[in-house]
Formats: sequence, C-alpha cells, structure tokens
Amino acid sequence: MKPNTTVQGIRGEVLRKSYPSQKEIDGLTKIKKKQLDGRELEVPDIEELEEETVGNIILNCLTAYAVKDKKEGFYINLIANTILNYKEGEEIEFKDKIKKFLIGVLEESMVRKTKTEDEKGKEKEEVKGFYAGWLVCQVLASLGVEAED
Repeated sequence: MKPNTTVQGIRGEVLRKSYPSQKEIDGLTKIKKKQLDGRELEVPDIEELEEETVGNIILNCLTAYAVKDKKEGFYINLIANTILNYKEGEEIEFKDKIKKFLIGVLEESMVRKTKTEDEKGKEKEEVKGFYAGWLVCQVLASLGVEAED
C-alpha cells in the first residue's frame, strides 16, 4: 500500500481532502460565491486543498473508531505512525492481524443501513458510517483486498 495514492470520485473526478483541519481551511484563499438570495459570501476555495489520499482516509477512519480494548489502541497507533512516517516510493505491508483489524475499521466507517430494535422491541433502520462504500473499496483495494463473490 502507498498512502499517498489518490482516490477518485465515482465519476473519475478529483476529490479534495475530506475533513481538513481548521488550520488548513484558514490557509485557503477566500473566493466570493453568490448565494441563492443574490448576496455574495466569502468562502474558502476548496480546490486548493490537497487531493484525497488512501492515507488520509485511513487516518480519518482510525480517528473515529471506538476501540474495544487497549490492544486495538496499539494497533491504531502502529498503523497511524506507519502512515505518518511514510517515505515516498516505499510500499507499506502490514502483518495479517494488523491488516485484518484495519479492514474491520474501514468497513465500520462505510456508510450503511443497519437494523436495530428500540426500547419497545420495534425494529428501526439506522445509517452508520461516514465514507461512501465505493470510496472505502478503493482503499481496501490498495490493501490488496478483493471483492467477494
């Protein structure tokens, strides 16, 4: 896996970094956008943000993941440090148990519908996750995960 590999939109378009820091947003040039009511508003030019990468998506998923035990905390730190210390041209390979954990984290971050029961035992649907499935699948493919039949 190469964390600096860029990902594309479902139509092949360039995607800009998701969840940029406030410091990154503050550093963007302000442009004027016309609102529906005709007023002009100054907003950051998001086209100046870096392109979205496999590494950024993984880091965002790790950040949002609720650990079950301290072992998972160690796994998260190991993966994050490996990505943050990546040197251009290297190929990152994780041990099977780390890779399996990372795959689980990524799948947990995928937007999906789940069925649960409320207090009264009535079934209800919830939407969980925050990255589109097709985007997570690009990251999984970079880890060597193939589609299941």
